[in-house]
Amino acid sequence: MFFLRSLFSKTPKLTASEILKKISLFAELEAVTPHTKAAILLSPDDREFFRDLHNTVIHLMDQTKNPPQFKLGSDDHGTKWIILEKAPFHDLVTAIDDISAAIWVQETGDRMIAAIFKGTFEKEESYWICNYRTARFYPFIPEKKTESNEDHNMAPASRGRNHEKEMALGQLFRSSGLPVETPENWFALWDAPF
Repeated sequence: MFFLRSLFSKTPKLTASEILKKISLFAELEAVTPHTKAAILLSPDDREFFRDLHNTVIHLMDQTKNPPQFKLGSDDHGTKWIILEKAPFHDLVTAIDDISAAIWVQETGDRMIAAIFKGTFEKEESYWICNYRTARFYPFIPEKKTESNEDHNMAPASRGRNHEKEMALGQLFRSSGLPVETPENWFALWDAPF
């Protein structure tokens, strides 16, 4: 399990099933509720892999056990999203792992930015982001929209984050045995397409 092993490279005694169990156990905590969507964030280049990304992902899904449904997304930064949906959390983690390994084998692993899981934490929508470069998790919790910030097209500087809950979620990651990114590297994912 490429993605999962990369997270725990400093603890090689853990088996793939033990790693999967840690992530799954985190998702079963009372304070969190995983959603049925996850994504892989990519920085495309001119390689063949990205020229027909839709068919490339179909091929990757054919190699995945119990593949979830997927769709592609993009954002204003030129990044591409492989969005997996309508699957139990355990299956999403497994699919992220399988697809990440397949991308790595095709020598495009350097274009993977993050694996992103969506859920709620203490009733707030949250994103559980794993930075592929550092193999560490961090939270992103956008503040709930109010009448003053309902415009989805606002500049990110005018939008807020719930830093207090992000710190609490980061601590929950740690106490669950997940590796955690340093807080100064907890980057926002405004307008994530899922």
